[in-house]
Amino acid sequence: VAIDGFPASQWIVLDYLQVVVHVFHQDKRAFYSLEDLWGDAPRVEWETAATAP
Repeated sequence: VAIDGFPASQWIVLDYLQVVVHVFHQDKRAFYSLEDLWGDAPRVEWETAATAP
């Protein structure tokens, strides 16, 4: 298990061995377009959970 990136980074990688999570600033996500790089991999849709008022 590892985390790579700087606190002010616009791209942080979380490596959980079987799952790798990329957290991007919107502009960096569009620039690197990892979906095109790994386009043949299964895609998982994700939404944030609703928070209490």
